[in-house]
Amino acid sequence: AHAAFEEYLESLSEAIVKVSVDRYNAGRTINECIMGLIVFETIAQFDKQSSRKAIKSEVVKKLDQFVNVARVNHSNHVSNNNGVKGKDQKALFFPLGIDPEDVDAATYAALDAFGTKRGGIAHKFKTQTSDTRSSVLQVTETILNGLLNLDEQACLVLSNHMVPAARD
Repeated sequence: AHAAFEEYLESLSEAIVKVSVDRYNAGRTINECIMGLIVFETIAQFDKQSSRKAIKSEVVKKLDQFVNVARVNHSNHVSNNNGVKGKDQKALFFPLGIDPEDVDAATYAALDAFGTKRGGIAHKFKTQTSDTRSSVLQVTETILNGLLNLDEQACLVLSNHMVPAARD
């Protein structure tokens, strides 16, 4: 279940970016995701601890190139994701203008607890669990139902605030 939830979060994050950047490249349409990517990438470029390859100022002046650099860097980040804990959820969705905790706090917390519990099992020599089958099923059902809210928010990001960007 952990792997399925992680794959879903990563795939949803990548799908939002793909559709948004494709729309931007086709018609220079800016939505919340594009704005989030631009802001996140700009901040990341100034972070001295970032492993990102620094871009030249002339690239920043060309928004098309900058948006596509942000897409590649986000994709690299998704590839390196290893979990469903709160920090993982935020890392996948903050750059897209989505705070998963604001979308559905219960699902955010349930995934965080699920990831913590799974990590406790996967990274310890001696494994013991105290969950009942019904407890695990209830948590899993809560998460699955809550992910629908995240999916709906993704659809809103893709449809709201669509603005054509000015041409260079």
